[in-house]
Amino acid sequence: MTEARPAVVTLFRTAAVLLAVTVLMGSMVAATESGAACPTWPGCYPGQFGPRFHLNPLVEFTHRVIAGIALLTCLAAGTVGLRDPAVDRWIKPLPFVAAAGGAASAVFGALTVLVGIGKAAGVVDLTAALVAMAAAIVAAVRVASPGAPWRWSRVTVGAGSVFAVAVVMHGLGIVVAAPNSFTRVISWPVWAIVPGDLSPVLQGVRIALAAVVLLVAGSTVAFAWARRRVAALLLAVALAAELVTGLVVRAVGLSPALSALYAGFAVTVLATAALLAALASVGHRPETHPKGGVDAAAGVPAAEPRRSATIA
Repeated sequence: MTEARPAVVTLFRTAAVLLAVTVLMGSMVAATESGAACPTWPGCYPGQFGPRFHLNPLVEFTHRVIAGIALLTCLAAGTVGLRDPAVDRWIKPLPFVAAAGGAASAVFGALTVLVGIGKAAGVVDLTAALVAMAAAIVAAVRVASPGAPWRWSRVTVGAGSVFAVAVVMHGLGIVVAAPNSFTRVISWPVWAIVPGDLSPVLQGVRIALAAVVLLVAGSTVAFAWARRRVAALLLAVALAAELVTGLVVRAVGLSPALSALYAGFAVTVLATAALLAALASVGHRPETHPKGGVDAAAGVPAAEPRRSATIA
């Protein structure tokens, strides 16, 4: 199997990094309440495209710029991937899936600034951004291993479940958040029912989902430790940092710095879970036998030796 060109792999990886940074910056915008700092779109102010030199408009405008670059990079990766025969057929659509999710999130972001959106649209906005990030991460990992089969291991299923359940948990945060509540930001519950938020029942469901994420993530990290130690360690550290920050928030209350950290660690958990699932999904590629068969060590018998023309 021909390897993908290094430039193609780099482009796919750049798209994944930019999308992850876009989601991270989006969480910073919500955590620091910077969304209204640029009241027009795509420019920051009426008659002025760029932001003033203040923290909130700089955060919001930087998010917009990175999101635009990420969208263009995903489209470029998809276009190049279509032309490269070394890119597996089922990987080729993933950059376009990521671009579509990023574009949808950008549209919802513009509507949020210009007219405001409801909670249902907010859940769709968040889900589109997170799916886009996951698609880009999976594409970036798999493009470097053309022809490798999909491997459904305990780590693949576990890390994928961590990502999926966390997405639902964060979506519920938007649903239960009161107006201007921090709960609407990508973050974990603080292990208590928040009196100012809505629906204590759904808040309880959200806490239960957080507990499920922790349990599944813990077992997944243990299973992945032998072969995917770096990615497993990143996930474990991100989870620990999120939990510690949550305890600090509960003890001393929110500040702009703590809000940004809490949201940032939550996004890091999602990104590292997607990365670990993608890495664990890469199975061993069959190796070509010197005489044209397939290496039996890969699980496929080699070709039978040619028989003599003389019949014994």
